[in-house]
Amino acid sequence: MVFGTASILEPPRLARKVHLRPAEAACVAALVIMSLIAWMHPQKVSFSLGASHFTVALLFAVAALALGEERSGWRYWCRELLPLPVVPYMFLSLGKLIPVVNPRVCDELLLGWDRALLGRE
Repeated sequence: MVFGTASILEPPRLARKVHLRPAEAACVAALVIMSLIAWMHPQKVSFSLGASHFTVALLFAVAALALGEERSGWRYWCRELLPLPVVPYMFLSLGKLIPVVNPRVCDELLLGWDRALLGRE
């Protein structure tokens, strides 16, 4: 009597894996780091900025895990497009955190280089 190993080695068709993809994990890690930076400098950045970053990271991770690992259908496309609103949110909120990490402003130096390379107007 011969038994196949397909039923042992292959997961069920509708199996839902509980892990983040590398890009999703990077987004969550970046948001958590941004919230930690905001919380470490309460005199320069409001507490609500760090709390909002942490909340978005938590909601993003829960949504990604809840959508599962479907290979087609609406769940697949929702998970594929999930980072779409999160990445611009992270980018737009960097403006408040960059001066905290590096307070030195190099705008005049960069403007001088720009004028030297491209000329005036």
